[in-house]
Amino acid sequence: MRIKMSINTKMLTSILTTSIVSFSLSVGYISHNTSKLALNDAEKLASQEAIENAVRIEKELSNDLTILRTLAQAFTVYEDMPEDEWRNLFVKMYYNVFENTPDFYKLWDSWEMKDYDTTWTKDYGRLTHNLFRQNGNIEHSIEYRSMEGDNPVYATDKSKSCDILTEPYWDIFIEGDSDDKFIASLVSPIKLHGNFTGVVACDISMDRFQKIVSEIKPFENTIAFLCSNEGVIVGHHDSEHIGKNIKEISPEFDDQFQLSSLINQGKTSVFQGNDINNNKIILATCPVIVAEHNIPWAIVVVIPVNIVLKEANRSQTISLIVA
Repeated sequence: MRIKMSINTKMLTSILTTSIVSFSLSVGYISHNTSKLALNDAEKLASQEAIENAVRIEKELSNDLTILRTLAQAFTVYEDMPEDEWRNLFVKMYYNVFENTPDFYKLWDSWEMKDYDTTWTKDYGRLTHNLFRQNGNIEHSIEYRSMEGDNPVYATDKSKSCDILTEPYWDIFIEGDSDDKFIASLVSPIKLHGNFTGVVACDISMDRFQKIVSEIKPFENTIAFLCSNEGVIVGHHDSEHIGKNIKEISPEFDDQFQLSSLINQGKTSVFQGNDINNNKIILATCPVIVAEHNIPWAIVVVIPVNIVLKEANRSQTISLIVA
């Protein structure tokens, strides 16, 4: 009887040991796969959020650029009209467009003097019209610029002779306004017989994009930001970072992913890495491409891994308790 009990005990011990090991391995495998699937799903979601919001921003900027292109094409008729007539007509058109486009901070143009003034023989010098809002009214000013030579920004516009989205910059333009405006310019060339003769442009406030970026929140503690081609923060969950460079506020992303280079080259990517506090994160980026000149901006979405795995870890704990 003792021998029989001993054999039964050994058999039971062997069976239980095998069952426990097999069951533990199964639970561990399932838990590992659950975490892996959660991370994969989070990567897809981060990429999706980046792509969807990049498209949203592209659409808004493209709508603005379409207005400028339409004006630039319409203005090619100026050579068939007396100077006073076309200047008055175009300003009236500006007023109508500006009044119905509240997102335009300023609307302006530049006309090469050598192309309409037969007495001007230099390759520089331009006439500009500027429309801006002040005290609830639309104001208009006329200036002569580049009389001693083109500044670098306008010289670039002339040499490229294509649609351009500039780098963002701080600007105080309206008299009596004490606040700097963080803006960027969309520029569309005016061409006559294929030759550059001026530009139509608008300055747009970056506030509109700050609102879009602040709404990106697929997970708790998600960080999202919009960067210019040179890495300047245009919109960020933390508004204190606006106007700073990505290399300044998140150098670890440049070290790990060469983020500045990815933005500059307009690449779509997703990575797993670490933030400045060595917490694991998922980072996704998608370019914002608008103008003909290849200077893409980018949406970047950063999701903390611990938040992603929170539900997976909860399921794993329940599985272990049940086991």
